[in-house]
Order: sequence, then structure tokens, then C-alpha cells
Amino acid sequence: MTSLSEHHILVTRPSPQGEALCKQLEAYGATTYHVPVINIQPRIVDIFSYSPDIAIFISVHAVNYCDKNFFDKKIAFFSIGATTASALLEYGIISQYPVEGNSEGLLALPDLQDVHGKKIALFCGIAGRELLQETLKKRGADCHRYEVYQRHCAKHQRHLLQTVLKTCRLTLVICTSEENLLCLQKLAGSYESQLRQILCVIVSQRLADRAREKGWTRVLAMNTAFTNQRLLEQLLKWRKMHVI
Repeated sequence: MTSLSEHHILVTRPSPQGEALCKQLEAYGATTYHVPVINIQPRIVDIFSYSPDIAIFISVHAVNYCDKNFFDKKIAFFSIGATTASALLEYGIISQYPVEGNSEGLLALPDLQDVHGKKIALFCGIAGRELLQETLKKRGADCHRYEVYQRHCAKHQRHLLQTVLKTCRLTLVICTSEENLLCLQKLAGSYESQLRQILCVIVSQRLADRAREKGWTRVLAMNTAFTNQRLLEQLLKWRKMHVI
């Protein structure tokens, strides 16, 4: 069995996904440090003044913070990926989702090609990507964006993060979103330069390019639908071919 025992990994995903990822990595021998650098908070949004034909959820948080009465609607549901689809399934909602868990993959689904005249509700967080909404509008859809949650840098984690950077021999950092990446660098403070020398595991090529723009010198893009399990599988494949 491939081992991660030589790796000391900083996991920055919010709870509970972050703790779950740590346990999976530790099962292969890795030493993990869980420092969630983002807080997720719900927002009060009126989602019932609009009667959509289609609802699209771009994250598990969008599902969790949507008014559950909305799930009674008899409309078509779509998810950004498998993890979000699983969250909807917990409420009895079966949704379509792409193998490639991103906006581009979602937009390539056959049932989202001919949406002219359709009313589409897009559930997301503040400051998310606008590619999905813009493309659906170009295809003739009436697309409303509902930002049901917001992210904030977890300032209370500053001391813990800097302590980990100071005292632990990190070999990998896992980042799962652009907001995650930016907050991580901000909270690192005087240790940011040191942080950017660590191999950063990123979940898309777009985010990898963004990391390089922000000064990361070593970036590993996992170009796959993002779930903890898929990330672990890709990391183990990479480990078979590389040494620290």
C-alpha cells in the first residue's frame, strides 16, 4: 500500500469536510494539521419571489443554507459535482451533475444547452464565479443568482496557523478554493514567504494558475471532480511517482 508517512500536510478545508479529509490522510500514515482558514455564514435571502424551472447548486454550503421548503418544488435540479449532489440527495432531491466538478463541466451537460426562455435559480455564495450565470444568460435563460452564504477569513486561526508554519515541517498544503488560498496567505502574516515555498495541492488548473500568480513556486493541480476521496486517490497516484 502506498504510504504518506513522510508527509506533514496542512488541511485548510472548513469543518466537517476538513476533519474527514485529515482522517483519510492519516489512514495512509500522513501527519495532518487542520487549520480551517474560512468561516461560512448563512445569509437571509428571499428565494420564494421567483418561480424557476431549474435550480443549480454550486456547493454543499449552498444546499445547507438554502431554505429547505424550496426542495418541495417540482423542478429540475443540477449540482456542480458529486459531493453537492449527495448533499441534495439527503433531502430526497436527485440532481444532474458533471463528472468534471466545475462550471465548465456543468455548462457542458446536454440538458443545459437549450435553456432559452427558461427561469434558472443559481444558489451560491458571495463572490463566487460568474461564468455560469453569464453563459446561461447568453443561452437565453432568465438566470437569478441567490447568494445564500458568505465566506470570511477565520482571523481567530491566525495564531494557530502561524504556530504550525513556525514549528512543523510541512511538505504539503491543500487548498480547495480561491478564497481559501487568499485567506491562507493573509493569515500567514510574516510566514507567507515560507508558506509559498511548500508544495500546494490545488483542485483545478484554474486555481493552480491563480496560485502561481500569487507567488506560489510549487503547485500540484489535481484536475478531477473534487471530493475528499478523489483528492486522496490522486494524491496517492502522485506519491507513487514522486519522493519528497
